[in-house]
This record gives sequence, C-alpha cells and structure tokens, in this order.
Amino acid sequence: MDDIYKSAEHIAFLKSLVFRERLAFAWLIIVVCEYLATLREEFTYIWRKPFNSVRFAYVFSRYFGLAVQSTNLYLVLGPLSRIGLRKHTCQQWFAFQLSAVLLLFASLDFILMLRIYALYRKDHAIGAILCICFVAHVGVVSVYGRNSIYDVPYDAVCNAMSSAPGLLYFG
Repeated sequence: MDDIYKSAEHIAFLKSLVFRERLAFAWLIIVVCEYLATLREEFTYIWRKPFNSVRFAYVFSRYFGLAVQSTNLYLVLGPLSRIGLRKHTCQQWFAFQLSAVLLLFASLDFILMLRIYALYRKDHAIGAILCICFVAHVGVVSVYGRNSIYDVPYDAVCNAMSSAPGLLYFG
C-alpha cells in the first residue's frame, strides 16, 4: 500500500513540475511577443529622445522583466526540475521571484508617482508625501514578503503547502 501511495505522490510531483515548466515557457513566449510587437514604438518614443527618470524606469521594467522571466525559465528547466529539493533552495527561488516583483512594482509606482507629482505642478509637499508613501510601501512589502518566504512550508518540488499569516497584507 505504501508503494502505491508513494508512486501516486511521485506522479503528482512530476505533473506539478511539467505544469510549472510549461507555464514558465508560455509566459516567456508572451513576454517576447509583447516585446516584439511594441519594439518599433519603443525605438520611436524611448530610444530617440533624451533619457529622463520615466524613460529609465520604463526601460528598466521592460528589460528587467524579460531577464527575470528568462532566468526563471532556466531555473525551472534546470536546477528546479527535480523532486526532492531542499527547503533552502525553495526559499532562495521564492526570494528571487519576490525581489523581482518588488522591483517591477516599485518602478511602476515610481512612474505613477512622478505623474501625480507633475499633475500637482511639482509641489514639494506632494513630492514629500509621495516619497514617504513609496518608502513605507517598499519597506512593508519587503518585511512581510521576506518573513512569508521563511514561514511557508514547501513540498518536494517547491510548491508552497500553505500561506504565511503575513500574506494577508497582500490581499
């Protein structure tokens, strides 16, 4: 009976790995297709004009996202494509993903806050409030995100088996 259970569990882990690999590959295809579809406009509106903070944030988020998705596909097809991964390995992978998402959201927040700042005619009080909100948000997300990585149990293929209590913040 134990052999049947272990083989069923093994098959479930293998299915999970295959699903993760296909999903990572599909998302990379979507990102590359979006990149290719908007490349002409990017050259027209971003690369041919002087660089400023908004253009830098755009370029960062665009190419950093592509690099992260490519790296994630490499990890999923390579080091993370086996059963029996250690908890520390899973924590490192989730930390990589959390850091990438945090940086991408921070660049988006930065662009939106610059637009709000401009709408208020570059009022220094509004700028200070936006900076405080930005730093506070990044701080809270960093602390709760870091804690959630280490509080979550993982199975043999790095699937989170439950959610950390701190993740309630993320809604």
